[in-house]
Parts: sequence; structure tokens; C-alpha cells
Amino acid sequence: MSVRLGAVVEGSPYEVRFEARPGTTDTSFVLVGWVPAHGAEPQAWAMRVEPGGSARHALDAPVAASYYAIQLDVDVPDGQAGGTLTVAGLVSGTKSVQVGEDETYLVQIVRAPAS
Repeated sequence: MSVRLGAVVEGSPYEVRFEARPGTTDTSFVLVGWVPAHGAEPQAWAMRVEPGGSARHALDAPVAASYYAIQLDVDVPDGQAGGTLTVAGLVSGTKSVQVGEDETYLVQIVRAPAS
């Protein structure tokens, strides 16, 4: 099951940041992936986050006709404090969630408004 965080407009900048809480003893990982539609090639970037550290991924959102979502797979150390996942550039603004266990989040990619 995945948690929906909102939507980002194709071609607009977005940023994913993960801040691991101090006191954890193991590394956290965040996999940022573009989920393809209509035969496009999947794209993915891995972020390794040391205890008490942070990592950032920032790009422009892909074209909605080629990718329908940005998937964020967060893997935190079992039984430890986890961290904070923040996504900026959403249509609704910036959203932060507390991550205490492994979770998958989705950000929908929507078409740019017609001008």
C-alpha cells in the first residue's frame, strides 16, 4: 500500500529531502523513482542517509504523458526513530511526514494547465 502526498505539475521543479533522526544506529535509504506510463523507461535515484544526516533530490517533474507518478520508497532502520520526509514543489505547497517504518509514497504527475 502506498500513501499519496499530492501532485506536481509536469516540467515544474520538485525537491525530496529526508532527514534521519539523531540516535539511529543504521543507515536509511530513499529510492526516488519515476513510474512510467505507455512504455517509457523507468528512472530512479537512490539516496543514502547516515544517522542524523540528510539527503536531497531535486529535478523538474517529467512529462505526464510519459510518467504518471514519482514514487518514494523509504527504508528506515527497524525499531528505531526513522526521520522526516519533505516534498516541495507540490501543487498544494510543501508537505512533510514523519516516517517511523518502511513506507512507499506517491506524488502524482499532472499536466500543465493549457495557456
